[in-house]
Amino acid sequence: AAGLDAATRRLVAVLTRLLDRRAHWSDVRELHELALTTARRAGSGRQEAVALLNLGNLHVARDELEEALSCYRAALEVSRGLGDPAGEGRAMVNLGNAYADLGDLQRAADWYDRSLLLRRTIGDAAGQARVLSHLGRLHARMGRFEQSVRDHRAALGVRRRIGDPADIGRVLTDIAAVLGEAGRTQEALAVYRDALEAFRAAGDERLEALALLHSAELALDTGDVREARLRRRQALALLVDAGAPEADEVRRYLGDE
Repeated sequence: AAGLDAATRRLVAVLTRLLDRRAHWSDVRELHELALTTARRAGSGRQEAVALLNLGNLHVARDELEEALSCYRAALEVSRGLGDPAGEGRAMVNLGNAYADLGDLQRAADWYDRSLLLRRTIGDAAGQARVLSHLGRLHARMGRFEQSVRDHRAALGVRRRIGDPADIGRVLTDIAAVLGEAGRTQEALAVYRDALEAFRAAGDERLEALALLHSAELALDTGDVREARLRRRQALALLVDAGAPEADEVRRYLGDE
């Protein structure tokens, strides 16, 4: 039975990836509901929680946020019943995301804070970094730019301890974006330079290109049209080399200048 359950989980995972690309949403929903039924019949609480989170994510994609909240709350209760703090933390983040989508930013922040505390308790460093980044983006939406930068810098500290350069670069781009939004353009450009170095260390040409495009917008804000165009051309070369889908859009944009 355990082998059959594992095989069923693998089958559901494969079919989900295929259906997400090719099928109608109702087919994907039916598959997730099948996974939920299978998990409950097998008495697998962890798989039940995963299936509930997946169903919730599908509802979010359909802009059915109240239905998503119901799924996430159910997943949270299942994880609590299992004594699975990692599962609780995932459900809390999803609840925060859904409330943010609803525009209830304070309630979203409350759920993120709960998840952060839980992840610190269990020593989940990567989870802490993810939640801190969520908080940083949320506080930026609230116009609390200083708090947002603090959140992102805390996430950066965790990411640096973990040591993945691509993740370090992503957090640096978050910091630069907030600084730019706050009108601190020169600071933002300096942070983008650090992000570019991180993406080069990671060997990720696409992320390096996207950071160049964002920094080009800031260069344009300073009135440096030549520098902005240079950065866009550098980004285009990287996107073409990486075979990234954004290359055509950047090429068209440069052609219109």
